[in-house]
Formats: sequence, C-alpha cells, structure tokens
Amino acid sequence: MNAILISIGDELLSGRTINTNAAWQGRALAGRGHTVSSAIIINDDRQTIADAITKASHHADVIFTTGGLGPTDDDLTRKAVCDLLDCDMGVDQEQRSLIQQRFKELGREPNERSLRQARVPLACEVILNHWGTAPGLSFELNNVPVYVLPGVPFEMRELFEHILENHLGSDDGFHEQVWLLHGLLESVLAERLERIEHSMTEGLSLAYLPSAGTIRLRLIRKNSQETTLQAFREASGRIEQAIEQWSVSSRDEGIAEALARELRSRALTLATAESCTGGLIGGALTDIPGSSHFYLGGVISYANSVKAGVLDVESSILDSDGAVSERTVIQMAKGVLQRIPADYGVAVTGIAGPGGGTADKPVGTVWIAVASAHQLKAKLHHFKGERDIIRQYTVNAGLAMVLRTIWEEREKQMEKSDSV
Repeated sequence: MNAILISIGDELLSGRTINTNAAWQGRALAGRGHTVSSAIIINDDRQTIADAITKASHHADVIFTTGGLGPTDDDLTRKAVCDLLDCDMGVDQEQRSLIQQRFKELGREPNERSLRQARVPLACEVILNHWGTAPGLSFELNNVPVYVLPGVPFEMRELFEHILENHLGSDDGFHEQVWLLHGLLESVLAERLERIEHSMTEGLSLAYLPSAGTIRLRLIRKNSQETTLQAFREASGRIEQAIEQWSVSSRDEGIAEALARELRSRALTLATAESCTGGLIGGALTDIPGSSHFYLGGVISYANSVKAGVLDVESSILDSDGAVSERTVIQMAKGVLQRIPADYGVAVTGIAGPGGGTADKPVGTVWIAVASAHQLKAKLHHFKGERDIIRQYTVNAGLAMVLRTIWEEREKQMEKSDSV
C-alpha cells in the first residue's frame, strides 16, 4: 500500500521543531510492508492543508496527516477538513468525557480551549484519544482513506499503531530481515554483498542505512510467490555468513537495545565512566524501559580532577599521558568498577572538538576501554565529523565493544567447559 505523509506546523518549517513523527511513521509502515511515496511539511494554513490532502488523494492509497488538532488558534486542521467535506463541526461527547476525566486526574478543570478539541467535523469518524485530549479523525476523499492525527509524538504513535492493527494490516507478500552491523564502511559492505545482491531473484532487495559507525541492513521481500519466499530464505542465509564478523544484532534495533537484551538475558550489569560523551552512553541505556535491571549507574568525569578524585586515575598519568590516552582510559574503566560493583565497566575519553586537537591527538581521537573480572582492554579510534557526530560514534563504539566483550568471554567459558 502506497502512503503519503503530511506533517502540519509552522514550527516544523522554521526548524524550531524536528519532524520525528514522519520518520517514525515511515519505519512503522515499512515494517508492515507498506511504502511511503512522499512525506511533506506544510504550514498552518487552512487552504494549504485542504489543498495538500486533495492533491495527495490522487496519488496515494492511504494518507496520514499529523498536527494542527490542538486548542490554539493556529490549529486549523479540523476546519480544513470541514472545508474538504463541506460539513459542520459537532461535539463528540465521548472524547469530551475523556478530556474531562484526564483533567480530573490532574486535579484541574478543563478550560474552553481544551474542551474545544472535542469538536470534530461531523462527516468524520472519531478515533478516540485515550492518551491526550485531541482525537484522531478518519474519512475518505476520492475513495482514499485519510487519517488525521495529533502532532504530540506519543499520542500520535498510539493512534497510529491502532490504525495499523485495525485498519491497514500488513502486506501478505512482505517479509524482511534486518541486521545491525558495526565497524565497517557502507562501501565495503556493498562490495562484500555485491555478488549476492546481483544474484537475488526479482522481488528481493537490499537497503543500507548507515549511522555513526553502524549500518542497518534490510533484506526485503515484496512478492507473494512461494518461490520468492524460498529465495528470501536462501539470500538471508548467504548474507548472514558474509556479515557475521560485523553483525551485532539480527533484529531491527539499535546497539543499546541489543546490548540491553544481552545483559538482561544473562543477568549481567554495566557501569559507565564518560568524559567526552558527557553521559550519552548512560542516556542511551536509560532510554530503554527496565534499564535498572542491567545498568547500575555511571560517572561523568569531564574534568581531570574528577578522573583523579572519583575514578582514581593517577595524577602522574594525567600529567604525562594526558586525559586522552590508553593508560587513562584503562584506569577510568577499572575505577568505575571500584565505585560501582557491576560485571562490566566501559570508559570513554576523547577530543570531540571543535577545539582541543593537536598534531599528535587531532579532533576525533577517542580511547575506549572495557573492564570485567576477567579482562581489561582498550582501543584507539579516530572518528571524523562535527562534535555531535564524533560523540555519537563514540557511544556506538563503546556499546559495541561491551557487547563483543561479553560474547568473547562467553565463547571462552564454553571452550573451557568443552575441554573439561
């Protein structure tokens, strides 16, 4: 099914708000085998909204709009829908009751602006919003279903999932396998898979999505023929062998999620010591629900005084080797395990820029170390890019290093058990 996404809001066009909704919607639709042919952003204008929906109805199988359903005067999507359908507004009593109940839970009375969100175009079906105050709407235009959703991300996602589950479903001919890789360039991966990709049957395709040292590789099948399903399985097996040394997950997830699953499944714990990332590794882990089961905490040792005073990095090493050095990062990893009794400790220190680089240690120089009861190792990296990019490369590399260390220790334990 071919979808068009319409995001509404002046704040999106000005860059004050990043349009994360469209990216999430695209992933959700792709995961069900649907295609997004275009995603557009338009301003808060009644006629512009109506025109965009009308134009999309001539090219799409389904349309999703996001935004413009709130209580303020610039929320004009409902009025634009009334113009399209030539209908009046009316109060949806069930959504009004939900709004009143939500305010009651907050110990407040809803004002008229909040209750205004229960006024909907009478020609639309209402999709009740149990997570916020603005309901979703659905209608047909030129025989194309249109779903009108609030712009608040968590509300939009709940309603979107409801629509996917109850209205759109999945493409029966769609299958996909996703791998997350770390530690190689996209061009190297493409060259390695070139023969496999060229030999794949019609209806199969590969998609590459690189991001800060990782590559999300998708094998996609869009064909209901049984022969193509068999070819999908064969291609998947060949790809699995070709990428084995770089693969960190065979699920559609990030490195933090992959590491979290591994830690939790083995009842292991992790502590972090961060300098140049300033807590981003801990943030990536605590973004995951239930992270308290495997992430015990961390130390942000940005200043040398904290490296020495909290993590017990020797002042003589800081003076002779500098904060960005092998011996410093090793002592940081050891030190955090002295402070926080976890199974694994990961430490990072580097020069993220834009200043601070030297001829010997240019911007992008990063040391990462992992410590456990069984081993202690460090690795030097040279990342390229702006400050935020270097920091994200460091986060991903640190998490991947912990994950691979766990796998290495597990293999050694298995070899030891086999030899007994």
